[in-house]
Amino acid sequence: MISIDADGQNVLFINRRLKVSPARAYRAFTDPLILKKWWGPRGYTAQDVQVDLRTGGGFRIILKRPEGKSFAIVGTYREIIPAEKLVFTFRYENVPNDAEGESVVTVIFEECEGGTELRLQQVQQREIPAGKERGWLQSFERLAETIEVSDTAT
Repeated sequence: MISIDADGQNVLFINRRLKVSPARAYRAFTDPLILKKWWGPRGYTAQDVQVDLRTGGGFRIILKRPEGKSFAIVGTYREIIPAEKLVFTFRYENVPNDAEGESVVTVIFEECEGGTELRLQQVQQREIPAGKERGWLQSFERLAETIEVSDTAT
């Protein structure tokens, strides 16, 4: 769901229940080998994933689109509470006329019956395109497919 908050910021909210522990869900967001398996909408491939998991550290993910073009997503970690919460900036690297600019993403990993309630909030000044929500939803489908399997798969 996309809305505008009291400060005029554009906000995207997505919830997803996962059949894994919060620790396992968190690891899928912070381990480059696991991130590479699920990050991006269907048809996209994570070619390279770099993570410096510390407050002030960053990440860089190079995604390849279905038609073959690649682009990078970069961000800086603002808050890290293992197995509970991640807060990071999110922007496209070297995209001319980037219509979205930088956003701040908060991911909450909350234990619930049967697994984890994953709550994502993405906040930015500029309008959030509808494709952004679709991209996260497809990414979370891929996340579930990746981590809701035996321990040997991740």
